[in-house]
Amino acid sequence: MDRLELIRVAAFAAASALGVFGAWLIFGDISTVPPAAGGSLILSIAAVLHPGVWYLLAAIVIRQIGRRVSR
Repeated sequence: MDRLELIRVAAFAAASALGVFGAWLIFGDISTVPPAAGGSLILSIAAVLHPGVWYLLAAIVIRQIGRRVSR
């Protein structure tokens, strides 16, 4: 296995792990947060998605970096 292929595989593995963790945070929060009574739906969604979105964005960035470097 050459170095560029190793970088691609490592980036894919890291992106997969971050994506799964981010999705787990989002779905875990969705199942535990009660709907806001009289509150804004957008604020409720933002409160649930905030921590998990950062992990999903990191997964996308790492995957793209891995693709660029391995070319």
